Amino acid sequence: MQHMAWIQKRLAAYAAAAENPLATGTSVTLMGRPFRLEQAEEAGFTDDTLLLPKNEPNPKRAIAAACRLLAKEAFSQRVSHFAPLLGIASEKLGKITISGVNCRWGSCQAAGGDLEFTWKALFCSSRDLDYLTVHELCHIKHFDHSRSFWQAVESLIPDWRECRERMREVSRQLAVQGWRPTQ
Repeated sequence: MQHMAWIQKRLAAYAAAAENPLATGTSVTLMGRPFRLEQAEEAGFTDDTLLLPKNEPNPKRAIAAACRLLAKEAFSQRVSHFAPLLGIASEKLGKITISGVNCRWGSCQAAGGDLEFTWKALFCSSRDLDYLTVHELCHIKHFDHSRSFWQAVESLIPDWRECRERMREVSRQLAVQGWRPTQ
């Protein structure tokens, strides 16, 4: 009986988390690892925490704000790593943009080398983000889905088919969870 208060507190916290899975103190899995949700003055992130802006009352918009920043860093690092491996010179690369679109994970403007990724891709594994990055980078050299394009992808991501299938499943899960393009 001496632990009853602690047990009741824990049960209440679990019940609240079940009602609002994006509540402060809970966690969300991004890039295959847990990130704890905490409130802060501004959106941001640390190695294991998403900092949700206090002034945003909508939990999904708050998490989107922090995820946009995390996605910018995650994709910038991946582009810097994979572009040279594909023989893409830095002057061929344009800007990296992070959006909230639902219709695709990423896109490439081959002429300027601009790359766009949705922050929602963070719900995929780290390996899947590698595939997504390589896929979009390969469009700088092959602006199609030709055999040459897929050979370039496979040169760095031999398991790209499995990555693509996992991403399709994540896409279905996000749709069920009600993420909308404006979030």
